[in-house]
Amino acid sequence: MDLLRGGAAPVIVDDPIDAIAISNVSRKLDGRWAGVPVCSDGLSTAQVRMLRKFSLGETALVIASGDDHRRKLTTGYLLDLARYYPQVLAVSLSHSPSVIAAAESGPEHLNAVMSTPRPIMTYRLGGAAAADLIHDPEPPGRGWEL
Repeated sequence: MDLLRGGAAPVIVDDPIDAIAISNVSRKLDGRWAGVPVCSDGLSTAQVRMLRKFSLGETALVIASGDDHRRKLTTGYLLDLARYYPQVLAVSLSHSPSVIAAAESGPEHLNAVMSTPRPIMTYRLGGAAAADLIHDPEPPGRGWEL
């Protein structure tokens, strides 16, 4: 909540561990992101409205990771978020944010990827294959091997 009050953009992820990883990276680097988990239950319009009340910024970010089913669920939140946030962006990752953040150069890579999201209109919502959504390059350096 402190990050949201400080103007950080909410970053919607499926897993609480990913939300923690994003918030930790944000606290270490520049405070731009606040991880918000939806825990596979989805994100309702009422929840988006409540999240918006606590957000000072105008941007929301959605991270899609995991298998095709999870990516489709996560990108399904984009349109509800667009009703309440002037700018809704998306990032699709080949690995979960917590896995990326745990790598040697992971925090910087995760921050860089979240800093270059794509507008929601570049995603084919509901019918996109997972490979169509992935746009994070593998970071160089040791510690990335899984």
